[in-house]
Amino acid sequence: MGADGTVQLDGYVNATGRLSTLVISNLSAVKFSDAAAKAEAVANRFLSQLAVRFHVPLVTTRVEIREVSTSNLRVSLIMPFGDAVVAPFNLPYASTDTDLYLSLYREALNTTSVAYRFLCMYKIIEGIEARRARLGSAVKERRVNWSRREIIPPDLPQCATWLTELFDRKWSDEIVHEIIHPAARGKRFKHVINNKLSPIRVRIAHSVLDNGNRHCSPTIRRI
Repeated sequence: MGADGTVQLDGYVNATGRLSTLVISNLSAVKFSDAAAKAEAVANRFLSQLAVRFHVPLVTTRVEIREVSTSNLRVSLIMPFGDAVVAPFNLPYASTDTDLYLSLYREALNTTSVAYRFLCMYKIIEGIEARRARLGSAVKERRVNWSRREIIPPDLPQCATWLTELFDRKWSDEIVHEIIHPAARGKRFKHVINNKLSPIRVRIAHSVLDNGNRHCSPTIRRI
């Protein structure tokens, strides 16, 4: 970083001559999250300009931050999609509610915007919570005892097993760590939604003021 606050961004191409890596060699920050915010702001500004100029989607799939004084490394990545083998199967019955959730999930997978992907996923959470509230009220009217206590698995191996059961595929420890952050492990779903996810949703929703001026960065931070 220069004395005037400028940051040098270097781009590198892969074996086929395509832009594949952006590097900021020197950046002053107080912690990893601060370094990530500053670096992503610079890189995203550049990638946005390229996207507009050439009308192509550009996605950052892996971010590495190394602390110069200690050589400590923090890596974050976007979960890669695996190959899917289509075998004969029967589609389960889908209600009006699940049709909506499925369409939002597909929309989230298709978008290249991290913020929009988060909003799609959060909308699913909101919809499921509202649906369960309706079902819970109906059960109580029938005077049936009903409760639920959903907790995220407490450690990495159990998280890996949980994801395998959900998606019927094996997961590396690196991917599991990215999908289920340590701060969420062992916590109740409601706690993670209210204390971790909801504030992110609010930051994204209020990233632009009514007058069109930017209010805050919509970049999604790790929980």
